[in-house]
Amino acid sequence: QTKLLKLPLTMQTERGKCLAQRNADFLVSYMAKLSAELKGDYETRDEAVIQMFATHQ
Repeated sequence: QTKLLKLPLTMQTERGKCLAQRNADFLVSYMAKLSAELKGDYETRDEAVIQMFATHQ
C-alpha cells in the first residue's frame, strides 16, 4: 500500500504526477473508510489512517 502512495513522486510529467496523486488520495480515503467500517463506524473515515498515510503524499 505505501509503495503505491509513493508513485506520484516517480512520475516524469505534471499530468502523470497529477493523476498519480489523485489515485493515491483515493487509496488513502478508501483505506480510511474501510478502517472506520471495520470498527463499526459506517458514517465517517478513520482520521488516524489519513494522518498515518499523509506523510507519504
